[in-house]
Formats: sequence, structure tokens, C-alpha cells
Amino acid sequence: MRKLVLVCLIVLIAAPAFAGSFGAGLKLGVLSSSFDLNFHASLYLTRALEIEPAFDFFGGAGMITGTVKYNFRLSGVVPYVGAGIGFAFADNYGAFCIPMVGGVAIPLGASFYLDLEIRPVLFVGDNTSFSFGALGGMTYYF
Repeated sequence: MRKLVLVCLIVLIAAPAFAGSFGAGLKLGVLSSSFDLNFHASLYLTRALEIEPAFDFFGGAGMITGTVKYNFRLSGVVPYVGAGIGFAFADNYGAFCIPMVGGVAIPLGASFYLDLEIRPVLFVGDNTSFSFGALGGMTYYF
């Protein structure tokens, strides 16, 4: 238990001292020809490494994921790539999912970013399937 507390303290202390170390937002789009509503939070571990827990609601199903993103800091825009793991569920069906993301965050000023991404997702369960989606929305960084 002490080691876990120590590791958490080190991560919190080592977090970067820049304006956007934590963010939250909403994205809208399509995933596998269904409307997708995505709620997410972002936590920067370093200036380039970000962890994003998210909940998606699409086509009567839900998906809870955790994604690790690597941000390429360019002047004016922030392109990123990442991969994650999660669980998708519907009425009587559940499957593990592996989302892969690629996108760009465009600063709009006052800590708001326009976040545009493409997201292929592999669902692994009784019926393994592959879906492709595109999302766009706003993220506010505290």
C-alpha cells in the first residue's frame, strides 16, 4: 500500500507545470454507421503523454475505454496517436474493445480545443468485429 501511495505522489508531483494538465469534453460523430456521443477526460502525465478515460454511447450500446495518447506538439496544432482497451456492452452482450485513435486538437483560445479524430475499434467477443468512426468536439483544459 505504501508503494502505491508513493507512486501516486510521484506521478502527481512530476505532472507538468503547464496550463492544460487536466481536461474534459464532449465529442459527437459516427461509429459503425451509428450516432456516437463521447464523454471524456484527459490527464497529462508529461507534456506529450496523455491518459484519456472515456464513455461512448452509440446505437443502443455503450463502451467504456481507457486510452493512452502521444501528442506531437507543433506550433498551433496538436496532432496525436494512441491506443487503448475497454469494454463494450449492449442488452445481453459484452465484448472487449481495442480502440486506436488518430487526430488533431486545434486551440481555439481560452483553454478550449477543437478535437477531431478518427477511431478504428476492434471488438473481441462472441462475434469479433471491426468498426470505424469519426468524432469531433470540444475539450476544455483546466
